[in-house]
Amino acid sequence: QLSFDNVQSLLTGGGTLGTINNHDRNRELYTGGANVSYFVAPGRVVYVQAAGDFRRYADAVDDFGFNRNSDGYRLVVGTNLSWGGLVDADLYVGYMRQNYDDPSFKDLGAPAFGATIDWYVNRATTVSLYADRTIEETTAFASSGYLNSVGGVQIQHEFTRKLSGTVRAAYTASEFQDIDRTDYFIFVGASLHYILTRYVYLQGDYQHRTLDTNIPTQDFDRNQYFVRLGLNY
Repeated sequence: QLSFDNVQSLLTGGGTLGTINNHDRNRELYTGGANVSYFVAPGRVVYVQAAGDFRRYADAVDDFGFNRNSDGYRLVVGTNLSWGGLVDADLYVGYMRQNYDDPSFKDLGAPAFGATIDWYVNRATTVSLYADRTIEETTAFASSGYLNSVGGVQIQHEFTRKLSGTVRAAYTASEFQDIDRTDYFIFVGASLHYILTRYVYLQGDYQHRTLDTNIPTQDFDRNQYFVRLGLNY
C-alpha cells in the first residue's frame, strides 16, 4: 500500500504556485504466484514461475481523468547454477504483461529477464552482477506506465575483521508508454562499514544519481551522504 503526501510547487527564486496533488498516486499492489523447480544435478536447478500482478488506485480517476487500475501477469523460466562455491547464479527469461482498465491506454507486454551472479573472488572479495526488467507505474499525463530495465555491479571487500567496504554502480533505462519520454539514470555509490563492538557498527555512505531525459528541465544530479550508527542482533 503506497500513500503520497501533497507538496508545494516552488518557483525559482522563491515563492509557490500552489499545492501539487499527489493523492491520486495512492494505490494498493497485490501479487501472488507459484514456483515449480526441478533438481537436474548438483549445482543446477531449473524452475518455472508464474505470478499475477494487480494494481488498484484509491481514486477512480487521476487529476487528468485517467483510470489507472490494471491487471497483469509474469511468466518466466530460469535456472539456479553453482560452480564449486566460486560462482552462484540465478538467470531467467520470460514474458510479462499489464492490461489497463482505461480504454485510452495501450496494454503493455514485453519480454522479461533477470540475472543475479555472485563471484566469490576470494574469502575477502565478492563481485555481484544483476539485471532486471519490470513494468512500473506513473501518473505522467497520457502514459499508462513505463518499462524499467536496470543493470548493475557491486563489489564488496573485507579489509580487516572489523572494516569492510562496498562500491556500487547501476544504469537504468525507463521507457514511458504512449508518450515520447525516456529516462536514463546513472547511479554510483560507496560505503565503509566498521564494527565498533559485537552489536554496534558505524557506516559512512555516499550516493550519486544522475537523470538524463528528453524532457526539458527534468534532468538532475543528486549527491547524498549518510552516517549510520546501527545495531547487529
